[in-house]
Amino acid sequence: MLKKLVAAAAVSAAFGFAASPAHAFLQNWYLDPDGAGVAGQTQINEYLDIVGPSYVETTVPNLAGTFNFEEYGAVNVVGHDGGSPIAYAPNGGIAALFNITGSATLGGSITYAGGTISVYANNPSSFASTNGIYGANTGLLIGTFSPTTGSGNIDPTGIPNGQQTISAQATFLAPGYFFAPNGTTDLSTLIASGLLFGFATTNASYVANPSANAISELVGDFAGAPGTFTNCLPGQVNGQGNCTGQTGTGSFIISNNGQYRLSVPEPGSLALAGLALVGLAGFRRRSKV
Repeated sequence: MLKKLVAAAAVSAAFGFAASPAHAFLQNWYLDPDGAGVAGQTQINEYLDIVGPSYVETTVPNLAGTFNFEEYGAVNVVGHDGGSPIAYAPNGGIAALFNITGSATLGGSITYAGGTISVYANNPSSFASTNGIYGANTGLLIGTFSPTTGSGNIDPTGIPNGQQTISAQATFLAPGYFFAPNGTTDLSTLIASGLLFGFATTNASYVANPSANAISELVGDFAGAPGTFTNCLPGQVNGQGNCTGQTGTGSFIISNNGQYRLSVPEPGSLALAGLALVGLAGFRRRSKV
């Protein structure tokens, strides 16, 4: 823990992170979509702009309105920092697939529990196609992230309502794609320290009439559940909405648009954890006297 504290402080100081309540966001980093190892092709002030659909399956809510869910989605990077273009190579774009689990309460909050986010160097024109899975994974796998925390709200029918956030620890980064603000330090070198995270903030909206391609690709190819899509919300019962013959299990598609940042844990939060461990160790030593 002390090693991680020192490392986090050093990373924050050297790379220029902006503080958040629990994480420090990387600013003025570089993205090289073709992976040639040439840092600085596009400088990202703070975040990547992402858009794409996702398919949600839920269990039947209990008496308290709480249910579990699994989400299968695809997003495409369409720019950075609110619309600025990325200098893509002819066949170099960035897309991702995500499979995330969690729980939620109707008219209450969402908690994200785990899953996987896989990032690909992709041909930008393939996204939303039938190549691979929704055209998001036709290229080279360049990163994986494991969701650790996240939250949001949903309305009484079970539709995500407003901003959703999720933090995920980087478990793999291919060298040559992501660089620190100094233009030379490859962020893949931070993986061993366990300090690099991704932080997504999205606005999710219910899609009443999803495309046949989204249903086929996300429900069939990704979730492996062809022919099961009902477009029924977990807060509805038989006869409500599209839930004729259904019992409130969720099977619907949402549209996501938002931002994806890179971050490290705030040194202060690590310091508190470190002090707690030091105090516990001292207590144990005293208790043995």
